[in-house]
Amino acid sequence: MLKAQQILNEKLIAFVAVARLGTVNAAAAQLHLTPAAISARLSRLAEQLSLPLFETVGRKLRLTANGEALLPYAEQVLKAEDVFVTQAHRLLQSPVHKLKFSAPNSIFTYWFPPALMKLTAAMDNVELQYSPMSSSAMLNSLAQDEIDLAVWVGRQPSHRLAHQKIGDAQMVLFAKSGIELPETLDDLARYQLVTTEHECNYCKTIFEQLAQASVSVGSSLHFENVDVVKQCVLQGMGLGWLPRFSIEAELAEGRLTSIELPGVQFEFGIYYVWNPARAHPARDWLLSEAEGDN
Repeated sequence: MLKAQQILNEKLIAFVAVARLGTVNAAAAQLHLTPAAISARLSRLAEQLSLPLFETVGRKLRLTANGEALLPYAEQVLKAEDVFVTQAHRLLQSPVHKLKFSAPNSIFTYWFPPALMKLTAAMDNVELQYSPMSSSAMLNSLAQDEIDLAVWVGRQPSHRLAHQKIGDAQMVLFAKSGIELPETLDDLARYQLVTTEHECNYCKTIFEQLAQASVSVGSSLHFENVDVVKQCVLQGMGLGWLPRFSIEAELAEGRLTSIELPGVQFEFGIYYVWNPARAHPARDWLLSEAEGDN
């Protein structure tokens, strides 16, 4: 392990030592150098700055006005370099693990945080980097090593990547409490459907099910953010379609009401997906933790 003194600015160290101790001999003894070496470093520093830093008073050296003005900055530089070296040594013992991951907005907001909290509590120096993207983009990013882990919500991934099921997501058709609810599939034609963007698996499933039942809705609104979907439904703008875990609080409070219609029920699997060709300590910890929970 490198010593801090091997990296810190030798001339500044000599300057600060002489300024604090008052003599070259005292500074030399403290720094385990010869007085000639200390004097040479002071001379080179003064020559480099084109400023006199010390004046001789009897047997001691006293800072000039220039030296007094520069001393606090020299001390700050040495302190900063010392912090730099200490941090480098700490990272050598415990390197930073940057986990780049992606997940649907609903998963990242309502489902994934407890797992991430456990990870950061269990491992030191974990840096999390979240990148929102579509389901297809997640798989492409994994294959190209642009992210380390994806949380996939949908049918079991068929892509040639490793995957591990970690839970289920029940999809729910819901409405603002107090409005007239549809009683049959045909009634949906009178309502606007509010859900996620077209390429999202949530959106695809509801329209696939309605198409299989030869049912169409009056119109539809699509948003990337599940909270926007909820707010639109709470304002009475239509019926919503989201995972139950993302609306549990509003259902419990009575602000939203779930709607049960035959042919409009679906449960997704929740999967970790990753590239097995690459090892990653933080990702592997999450995989192990999920396997233990299951």
